[in-house]
Amino acid sequence: MRERRRVIEGSRDRQDSGYAGMVPILQFCGDTLKIPEELAGALKMKKGRTAVYTPVDEGMAYLGCQMAGIVRLNHMDRLLPEGALAEALGIPQWMSENTEQRFLKRATEESLRGVDELIQRRIEEEDLRWSRGWIEVDGDVTGVPQRARKREGVRPGYCGGKVVPCYQQPRVTVNGLVWWTDLRPGDDGCADLFDRTRQTALKLARKHPDQQVVYRLDGYFSSKENLRQSVSEDQPRNLHFLLAIHATRMKVGLWQELTTKARGTWKRINSTTEIKELGLVRPWEEAPAVRAVAVRREKRESPKRRRRGTREWDLEYLIVTDLPRPKMGTREVFRRYHQRQREEFSFKDGKQSLATAKMPTQSLMANRMHVKMVGLAQVILRLFADKFLPPRDGYGPTCKTIREKVIAVGGKNQHRAGSDRAGADVLRVPLAAAHGGPSSR
Repeated sequence: MRERRRVIEGSRDRQDSGYAGMVPILQFCGDTLKIPEELAGALKMKKGRTAVYTPVDEGMAYLGCQMAGIVRLNHMDRLLPEGALAEALGIPQWMSENTEQRFLKRATEESLRGVDELIQRRIEEEDLRWSRGWIEVDGDVTGVPQRARKREGVRPGYCGGKVVPCYQQPRVTVNGLVWWTDLRPGDDGCADLFDRTRQTALKLARKHPDQQVVYRLDGYFSSKENLRQSVSEDQPRNLHFLLAIHATRMKVGLWQELTTKARGTWKRINSTTEIKELGLVRPWEEAPAVRAVAVRREKRESPKRRRRGTREWDLEYLIVTDLPRPKMGTREVFRRYHQRQREEFSFKDGKQSLATAKMPTQSLMANRMHVKMVGLAQVILRLFADKFLPPRDGYGPTCKTIREKVIAVGGKNQHRAGSDRAGADVLRVPLAAAHGGPSSR
């Protein structure tokens, strides 16, 4: 504690920072997104009158840790010398790991709902308000492996193609941004994700009647009942769906029967994949008839087998939709459905760039709060990148790229005396320069 106080005291006299690029993001976070004010209404937590930190201070510090790249709470001491950055965040000083753990453990269902509503309001205001294209709603679930079996809720479940101790993390994204996310026990099937995804799309379709809204889910959620709900007549005209139905989930021989009866030929999409328009079909008995596009992927074989002219398919599925062919062609149906890769990209970005998979406590409720706060940090970084950074492709820069190129001003362009290569010393930039003050001229 004595050393901690000494470092904090010394940081108050210093006006430079190794994370000077984070200041514009914090200004965007406060001035445009109004995150501190929104957090004050979302976090239903109480603390004593003499407490040094308020729940909003702890929440902003948690967001700051994630954006700065501190993915484990026991590494928070690395930010102690960054007193100027703490001031920019609006907190008195960087707090300890125990303080942040207590913040997570005070979470309640009401606070979790408040963070979800905060994220959704920011996405509607900053993304959907200015967007004029399609609104794409995706639902998916991923397994989060956990070695610490003593953690509450860690149970054997499907994760990465095998059954291991894990959590399940369902998530709904809108235009690639985290709309809602949660953490479930490892043996939870997340069967309610289809309804949550559809209700999200239905809500947005009613709020934005001049825009087309489409929701997409993979073959894990395909069922007769879900398909019946998707084609119900009471939904808005601007609401559409794209669902996958794997051949293994249909009656034996039905896939071969449907693809053989359909007119036309298979069209090659890439070196391994072919598609075919089937028209109106019934994937199951007593299921409604829907438009379907058949997709098959060729199995990768050795060159010797390839020369024999034999072809085998390791993946066969239908993409079903309510969009008529004049409105969306066969290739466009395939392309639009596989834009779900933005959802997979968002999952991987959260796991690799932020601390989505690194649970800080033993409590399931606290870890749920952790996942939602990480989701909020990811939304802030993505909104900042979409608004201020030039897009490189359809996915945009990852959170790690934003942190390395914008937030942390690294020593790649520094040269250490007596060395032939760039040094690892951090380039210190005055905060006035980051703000665009007089010293930057």
